[in-house]
Amino acid sequence: MKISSYSNDPSLPGEMWCHPPCIFDFPFCTEIGDQWGSIGSGIGTSSTSIKTGLGEYFERRHFYLEILSDSFSTLEDSLTPKEVDSFRKAFSQTAAKNINLADLTGRKFNMTTAIRISDFSCCSIPTVCISLTHNNSDDDKIYPSRDTCGCSFHWNPELAILGSIKESLERQFLTRFWLTKQCIETIKPAEISATIKTLPSYGLFNALTKSGQLLIIDISDDDFPGVCLLTVYGSNDSSRNVHYCAGMSYSESRAEALNKSILELWQTFRFMNLFRVFHGDPDTLKDSYIRHFVKCNHYKTFEEITSQLNYRPRASHNKSTHCKLDTENLIGCLRRKNFEGYLYVKTTQIEETNYTFCKFTSPCIFMHMNNSADINIINDYSEAFFLEIHNERKETMVPFP
Repeated sequence: MKISSYSNDPSLPGEMWCHPPCIFDFPFCTEIGDQWGSIGSGIGTSSTSIKTGLGEYFERRHFYLEILSDSFSTLEDSLTPKEVDSFRKAFSQTAAKNINLADLTGRKFNMTTAIRISDFSCCSIPTVCISLTHNNSDDDKIYPSRDTCGCSFHWNPELAILGSIKESLERQFLTRFWLTKQCIETIKPAEISATIKTLPSYGLFNALTKSGQLLIIDISDDDFPGVCLLTVYGSNDSSRNVHYCAGMSYSESRAEALNKSILELWQTFRFMNLFRVFHGDPDTLKDSYIRHFVKCNHYKTFEEITSQLNYRPRASHNKSTHCKLDTENLIGCLRRKNFEGYLYVKTTQIEETNYTFCKFTSPCIFMHMNNSADINIINDYSEAFFLEIHNERKETMVPFP
């Protein structure tokens, strides 16, 4: 079902596509779009899928089209010497190969106001660390690979901040897993079935396990609260359109993470299936992450991810693993590690209601997810496992949308 808006309000989306499930146990899917090509999608119940789709739509539109610089200065003008060193170390790895990095010290950047997580003081960081738009500027050449990692949008400011930090850390855990092949454990099907029996993903879980293989991998980090699960699907049946797919969730509990990761997998599964049905050409996809993910639609990708896993036990003595997954505890964990990070926070009003955009970024961690190009592979977070990284994994981007 397609719903078009006839409102002249440019702050609202133009079209909504609602996809009710053809099978009772499956979730609803909703896509929201506008004339500028900003698209958001959501999955869940009918109302949840619409809310999630709207949230992703406004988030994508803002970070692609609406980020503005408020100053033009050197790093030294706004940041401490330690912070400047962190950005220089990161930019020396992210910059395009033909860029002269000798003048980073006196170089001026377009800057945007942000908040330090160490003491909540204001500062300015390069706008390219926040904006996803490429304007072919010199700043783009310093930090060319950017993605939506750490972006969030919510009516509740605290939940917007929590969402941005959670997603950023979720991507850190995924990158660590991909590069090292290390995880806590894989979860047995019987436990999965018993845990999600009353949750929305139960019908999907049963259907996916009948049509192929489903493996759920615990990639949580001992130093942070909550549970992070990666769910991967594989099928070696040549008659099927989807041979590999993935979903992930970083949540308070294992049950919540299981449910959300399976739902997220289904969201991308549907896209890949429809893309193949309509004979789509991956090279026409503008988003480099989606393009790479679609090109990884092979059973060998599933085999690559699920083979030769290195298991490490979860540290039961670590207090962080027993903390509530909230903003205060996540920032506390980052502070204890001396990881300086920055929150871009912007409030907007839509139909007389306040909403908050937020993005968390830090040169102390992986600044984006494309581990195969222009990434700060050497950082404070990777220091603990850098010697355990497999070189062949550095050559290939993690197969995740």
